[in-house]
Amino acid sequence: MTGVPHDDTAVTRWLDLHREWFYAELGERLDIEAGLKEVLLAEHHRDLVENIQENLDIEGGLAAILPVPNETFPDKHLMTGSMEADQPGRIKTPSVARSGKDLSGANLRGADLRGADLRMADLRMADLRWTDMGNADLSGADLSNADLSGADLSNADLSGADLSNADLSGADLSGADLSNADLTFVSLIDADLIEADLTFANLSGTDLSGANLSDANLSGADLSNADLSGANLIGANLSGANLPVIGAITALKWSSRTLWGRDTGEIWARSVEQSEGVYVLNPTGRQVDAFADH
Repeated sequence: MTGVPHDDTAVTRWLDLHREWFYAELGERLDIEAGLKEVLLAEHHRDLVENIQENLDIEGGLAAILPVPNETFPDKHLMTGSMEADQPGRIKTPSVARSGKDLSGANLRGADLRGADLRMADLRMADLRWTDMGNADLSGADLSNADLSGADLSNADLSGADLSNADLSGADLSGADLSNADLTFVSLIDADLIEADLTFANLSGTDLSGANLSDANLSGADLSNADLSGANLIGANLSGANLPVIGAITALKWSSRTLWGRDTGEIWARSVEQSEGVYVLNPTGRQVDAFADH
């Protein structure tokens, strides 16, 4: 970055002419590993750095340059989730975090965190709506009270994670590892949990109404006081699971492949066959009349 003039007027002209090059160079000089706002420029460029200081955003321990459009300078910068997205568009954030990072309260709405290493990360009360965390490692992470509605967590490792009081409504958790995770009082309304591993997960008081748990492994899980109304448990494994009161579950769909492990007699007695091998536990209203013809 030699040959840069020093007076304010010249700096402005230079920045207008070389904006793309300047930001590209600056992006390469940010110390992202340490999560610090450290611009490694020569001493005689101090005034120039101070002029663009307002464009540096370190929220959540992330180094980023704002508000340069991602599509204008692809792969040159880290665009943090502090940028609001009215639609679930993706904000690219490569190398966004490292294990154990403190991101509590961070706004990462709509960020692209696919495959990110977030082991043991502190994400309490973080805004993670529509965030793509597919295949991310979130094992042991603290996501309590976080907003994960609509997030993509497919095939993510959430083993041992604390998700208590989090909002996961509409989230994609298909194939996710949630073994030994704390999901107490979580909202999983209409969430996709196909083939998810929930062995020994704590789901006490969790709202699973309308959730798709087909072929999920819920063996040994604590489902006491959970709301399973309208949930899909076709082919799910609930052997050894602590179930809520069977009479309180309404319109739950299950199949001959579902392994209940306990209360099987009561479940059969309260179920109506919807189609061959598919049943509805405690059908409501019109469902009872509709199934009476089968």
